[in-house]
Amino acid sequence: HAAGGLAFLVDTIILTRYVEIASAMERAIMVIKMRGSSHDKAIRRFEIRRGGIIVGEKFEGQEGLLTGSARRIPVR
Repeated sequence: HAAGGLAFLVDTIILTRYVEIASAMERAIMVIKMRGSSHDKAIRRFEIRRGGIIVGEKFEGQEGLLTGSARRIPVR
């Protein structure tokens, strides 16, 4: 399985994708794996600007972001 072999070879895997929230497209970023680190596993908003990438807040009150079927949930 190619993906399993790749995960073994690399130190860090970062997932970026577009997600639809309330009929608008937003960018999401998540660190899937970071060898030797207890990293943040939250899905966060990000922007690409002239100076680089700005990582923002978590997607609070949403679930199913990576499935393509995001749903609003109560924030605890």
